[in-house]
Amino acid sequence: MDHDQKIRRVAEILIGKYGKRALAVARNRAHDRLASEDYSTAVVWVQVSDAATQLLGRIGPSTTSRH
Repeated sequence: MDHDQKIRRVAEILIGKYGKRALAVARNRAHDRLASEDYSTAVVWVQVSDAATQLLGRIGPSTTSRH
């Protein structure tokens, strides 16, 4: 499993656990890492946030619209 696949998997797990709040969770974790000056881990959480944004954009409309 390469880095991008791992990032996507973490995003999927966060979405499964937190739903749309996954974005806020990932961003908060990135912010916490920045506050601790752990920049490399902060970058990972930003990548997770980006992946979650993409995933939610793909699944959001189909799961939220009701006819």
